[in-house]
This record gives sequence, C-alpha cells and structure tokens, in this order.
Amino acid sequence: MIVAVTGMPGSGKSVASRMLAERLGCPIVVMGDAVRRETARRGLEVNALNVERVAAELRRQYGMAAVAILVEPDVRRALRERGCVVVDGVRGPAEIEVFKRHGRVCVVAVHASPATRYSRMLKRGRAGEGFEAFRKRDEANLSFGIGEVIALADYMLVNEWGLEELSKQVDWVVGDVNAGGARCGGGGG
Repeated sequence: MIVAVTGMPGSGKSVASRMLAERLGCPIVVMGDAVRRETARRGLEVNALNVERVAAELRRQYGMAAVAILVEPDVRRALRERGCVVVDGVRGPAEIEVFKRHGRVCVVAVHASPATRYSRMLKRGRAGEGFEAFRKRDEANLSFGIGEVIALADYMLVNEWGLEELSKQVDWVVGDVNAGGARCGGGGG
C-alpha cells in the first residue's frame, strides 16, 4: 500500500503524513526532501523560491513525474521492507502513475484555506517575499497538476481547526485503510 499525501503549501500535509506513517507503521518518503537535495547539489541556497524553481526545472527537463522518479527507489525499498509507505508531497497525476507501478495507491488530500496556509507559512518563516510570493508558489503547484490530485483524492482532510481535529480525521483514514481501504483507488481511478 502506498499512501500518497497531497496538499497545497502550508495545508498541513507533512503533519498529516507523519501521523499516517506512525499510525500505519509505515516509513515515510518526503518528495520535497529529494528536491531540496537536488537544489543543494546544484549549489543553490535551499529556500522556498529555489526549491520551487528546481522542481519546475526538473519537470520541464524530465517530465511531470520527475520528482516521483527521484524518490522511486526509496518507495520500492520501503515496500520491500515494510509492505507500505507514506509519500509526502505528491504534486501531480503523473507522479501517482509512477507509484501505481509499485502497488495499490491511496491518495489523501489535506486542505486548508489560503488565509490559514499563509498564516502557517509566516509562522514557519517560509512565506518568502510576502503574500504575492505565496500566491506565485500556489500557482506553481497548480501548474504541476496538484488541483487534479486533490480533486480526485480518495480521502479529504480539512485542516482548519488544529491538531486534535486533524488527528481525528487521520484516525478515520487509518481505520478505513486498515479495514481494506475500499475507497482507495489511487486518486479516483
């Protein structure tokens, strides 16, 4: 089972991913870590702007599944060792297709309003150059196909009310997945 977690920047997808991985007993693969490593490898400062630029460049050069292909060996290893993996940071349908080659995919989308997400980004010091930079980052993510992945997700977690509420929603997903994950179809498919 591959639990692919998606959501716009600041939605809480990484928090939800960690909760899911812990409760399912699965390792976690963070797609953003692969892009951050590539950004550093290129000698660039690892910040939101450079990471987004490198992600876009990778997709232009190698196709929309480029980042999934970067983490594919980690996903295969996790599946071999544990039989499951949580992948944090899926951005497009092409990435889901890569993961489907390795097992059943269950897509979990995490949603929060732009105001909530921007506030979180400010608190983390990751809002870049203000709201306009935040908006451009959203546009970049949408250009990768994240909207389609969110729209076709098997589960939708609304993360507006704090960790306790998010935790309850994660428990519901875990219960359903542990019961066979009948909803899981890999993003509606």
